[in-house]
Amino acid sequence: MTVDPDLAFFSHAVGSYPDVAWQGAVDALRRAGGSNFVVLGFGPEPLLIPHSALESHCYVVGPSNSGKTSRVLAPLLSQLVAGGHPVWNFDCKPDHGLCGHIREAARASGRKLHFFSLQPGVPSDFALDIFAALQGAGRTPRQIAELLIGSLGLNQAAEPFFISENAGLLRAGLEQAAAKGKLSFKSLAHEMRVVFAAKRYQHGSHAMDVMESLASIPELNPGKGGLSAWDIAACIEQPSVVYFALPVTTELKLTSAAVAALVLKTLVVVSKALALEGKPVRRIFVPIDEFQDLATVGDIASLAAQVRGVGAGLSLILSHQVREQVPEEGGLRELLKTSGVLIVLAPRMFADELQQWSGEKVVLMRSDSHTNGSSTGADGKGSTSESRSTSWTETIRPALDMNQIQAVNALDGGGFMVVKGGPPQPAFFPHHVSAVEADRRARRAFPKPVPVAKVAAAPQPKLPAPAHVAAVVALPPSEDPLSLRMQRLWLRVAHTVLLPSLSKTAV
Repeated sequence: MTVDPDLAFFSHAVGSYPDVAWQGAVDALRRAGGSNFVVLGFGPEPLLIPHSALESHCYVVGPSNSGKTSRVLAPLLSQLVAGGHPVWNFDCKPDHGLCGHIREAARASGRKLHFFSLQPGVPSDFALDIFAALQGAGRTPRQIAELLIGSLGLNQAAEPFFISENAGLLRAGLEQAAAKGKLSFKSLAHEMRVVFAAKRYQHGSHAMDVMESLASIPELNPGKGGLSAWDIAACIEQPSVVYFALPVTTELKLTSAAVAALVLKTLVVVSKALALEGKPVRRIFVPIDEFQDLATVGDIASLAAQVRGVGAGLSLILSHQVREQVPEEGGLRELLKTSGVLIVLAPRMFADELQQWSGEKVVLMRSDSHTNGSSTGADGKGSTSESRSTSWTETIRPALDMNQIQAVNALDGGGFMVVKGGPPQPAFFPHHVSAVEADRRARRAFPKPVPVAKVAAAPQPKLPAPAHVAAVVALPPSEDPLSLRMQRLWLRVAHTVLLPSLSKTAV
């Protein structure tokens, strides 16, 4: 496709050396003291996005492999971490590349990365103590129960009766566990079993099953599995860089979604409590990559509408593939379009909205007419005539032409950016590091996987056997426990069945 000259919105140098161009723009911004801006793309000059726009949330949408994570989230979060801002990243893939970039940015700026993992085989640095944070924020058992009910989806039953039963069982268990001085998922599950056994809230089995599953996860129960508790309130005050590896799209979908919802709401509650106490709390940037699976469980719609005024504020940076992944209930799709920064990669799927947001322009349509005529006079002689005319008609069209959208759509790394409700601006989003460096960071991103425990080899049993059947029952040594069990069975059969039959044969 031939690109219109007006769409040459980034230079040849930027296209040839994108990582060098990005680093040069970021360094120049830092030297100029632009701490309230981030560099996000080129168009053709570096596009500087004010933090005030990010405070109203950021929404990134684009199909798979369009560069949402590597071209937008990674450069953006690297700058926020390097600038000393608190960043709590929820990665629902999880993505080694994104984790590697954030870890490198934290290391370069002298900050610690707090790593939490539910990814099987990847160890977590700590265990979440949700209840200690909520109790420290002054929340009562009844208030904690309301938070758990919404975060765990216990209020989504078909009948109000079952919602009431789940809520009642959860509240009763919380009150009993809190009265005994130790509130955790393990103690809560135990108290809920006691309440259930006493024939109370017999239809709240869903809530009890959920608590039982959460009580079995070491990363959610400090002390279990040797993991120590993590002080959420202290990490909010510091401020901290936190990475949550939550495999929502794989085998732990429900558990990861519930944990993300709990942490998000706990973050809101604790931030508000600290602000009310007069403690300094900085604005927290909360990226959620592939957030569509949390949209209903985590109640993203209500969070996006409310968290701007919580404490110093929470700014959500939401990313996913296509808008159809987001449920229409609650007006979440329309709410996302009002974000302070909207980035559309492969923008053809948003063509109608982009044209609408671009405004209108007056186009003069040219119309040429050409007429020929002939006539015959009284003397019998013929004549011809010719006339030409040009007219112009005013026509109103979208300021952004469909051909322009298609041209940007065809460019690798091309997209449109809308900042604070302004007109869509074509932008080129480069990779901010070379492919070699990105691969190096990805390899060092996650902690080393936990080795699979090997079953110790059982010693070969020494069972007595008669000499004349020793050759029959002798088996080759084996370290397989199943083989050992078969050997014992074979020896019993040899003594009780085979030996008598051999004796009769001999006689």
